Amino acid sequence: MKIGAVKMSELTKMLNEGYLAIDSGEFERAYDMFLKGTRIYNSNVQCVKGLALCDFYRGKYEEAIRRFNEVLKIQPHDFNVLSCYQKAYDLIQIDLLKKSILTSEEKKLLARCYKVKEQYENAFKVLKEISSTLSAEESLDLAKLTGKVFPEHFQLRKQYIEKAIKAYEKEGLNAYMPYHMLGRAYYDAYSVDELIEHGSDVIAIFEKSIALNKDYGHNYYLVGSILKLNDQYEESLPYYDLAIEKTEGLRNNYLLGKIKSLYFTRRYHECLETIFYLNKYDYQGGNFAEALLYAGYCYYKLGEYHTAEEYAHRAAREDYDADEVEDLLDYISEGRKEREEKRREQREEKVGLFGRIFNRFKQ
Repeated sequence: MKIGAVKMSELTKMLNEGYLAIDSGEFERAYDMFLKGTRIYNSNVQCVKGLALCDFYRGKYEEAIRRFNEVLKIQPHDFNVLSCYQKAYDLIQIDLLKKSILTSEEKKLLARCYKVKEQYENAFKVLKEISSTLSAEESLDLAKLTGKVFPEHFQLRKQYIEKAIKAYEKEGLNAYMPYHMLGRAYYDAYSVDELIEHGSDVIAIFEKSIALNKDYGHNYYLVGSILKLNDQYEESLPYYDLAIEKTEGLRNNYLLGKIKSLYFTRRYHECLETIFYLNKYDYQGGNFAEALLYAGYCYYKLGEYHTAEEYAHRAAREDYDADEVEDLLDYISEGRKEREEKRREQREEKVGLFGRIFNRFKQ
């Protein structure tokens, strides 16, 4: 929303007065100033931030948290907001824990307090007590907490995720996220051999999530990863491309998955192009080091042994697995020997041919 210069000047004056009033402890007056500001420009983040701070200082912590969340969507690293946001949850938690009996809504609020403070086990216990009263989204929250508290307990994760799916379907909500979480639970629980054996079943779960939301990139990446494990490199490539396309911001592990599939489909030049693209975004990261090794293998396959050796040493300098680097260097060494042997044979063949021609003319 655009506003004129006069109104902008008026808004700036109100903001200044509002923040000066906060500094003076005049929170009601400050609140009125920021509220007037929102009437000029209702989405101005400084107005929302001012209202949130006034709510916080007036003890209206839940309202402050709602507004702080709005601010953090736009300014996620605002230290003052983050500090007050955490403090609001601390004060709510202290107040709730003083009570001997909590209502279901108060327990849900207490669980949120625990979550913000990363006390996931406490949050899980509180929500588990009132699981029959949870909405679909709250049921999904409980399923997420199960994954954090019991990451290795597949059956428990599956149980709560399936409950969330039923709740979503009952409320007529789009269940792409619980289906994604169910597929992810299988993906995390299965060994490589199990993913190879049951990969099509897990893919079917992710496909359900994709059908409900075609823009969630992580589903495509996980399907691509399962296909790659099953040596279906060609089939995995469209999924990696969709994962990269649909994801806001670059996900380097998606690119690395594509790099591996391109390599194993012998598309060495395309593989190198993707590696150079990854290097712009993941310099000195773990994916970068592995990509350097794959660049070395691509150049080795293309017969450019000197360049392949350079990339192998670069991967080593990035602390990539020494044994794998050594394997590549061994392949390069063998490749050079084989090439020299072939050249020697070709030279000998040429010498022999010229010798036969010379002898024929001599006769």
